[in-house]
Amino acid sequence: MQQHRTCYTVSLIVGLLTVMTASAEVIENGTFSKGAAHWDLAVPTVYGPPPAATIKNNALELSGLGGSSMGYLTLNQAVHIQSNKSYKMRFEAMGNTAGKFLVALHDPGKGSHVSKIVETEPSWKTYEIDFVGTYETDKNWVRKWIKATRGNKLEGGHTVGSLLHEVDEPKGDGPVRSYLTMGLGEIRGNFAVRNISIVEALPGRP
Repeated sequence: MQQHRTCYTVSLIVGLLTVMTASAEVIENGTFSKGAAHWDLAVPTVYGPPPAATIKNNALELSGLGGSSMGYLTLNQAVHIQSNKSYKMRFEAMGNTAGKFLVALHDPGKGSHVSKIVETEPSWKTYEIDFVGTYETDKNWVRKWIKATRGNKLEGGHTVGSLLHEVDEPKGDGPVRSYLTMGLGEIRGNFAVRNISIVEALPGRP
């Protein structure tokens, strides 16, 4: 009888620790296991032809980057961020030449939850960025955005196949948005990124 009680107590403690340390992932397809689904790789036409883009070994690989400006090439996804909650962003990246790129979570009209410029390394490096949500993202808008981009595919150096025009109106007083945006256009040569993750930082979670 005592043994059963001990086992029950241990199980209960483990369960409580799991609840305390577990946290939902807010990024969709952060491993690129579904190809370009839910990602928007955007290249403004004013900058000319886009670089080559492929997905290999669960990583987004870009080649022929010309070092223009960070806004020349952006990797984007809508995410649900809650006000005053702490988050940890992780991703791995690699560039064959020294360069810098922007990592930001923002609403174009309300400002940023976080904005940071980081440097590339010649081998895979894990980046970690901690931040606190400054406003609440419209969950319904995120849900529509994710649904609209589930069929996205890479073509000609950017994503095609989405229905973003139905949910992503940049003008006017629309829903409160939060994008994860990586500004990659200042990098020269080749660049790759994988395992993109954003989770709520809870007590006991590393």
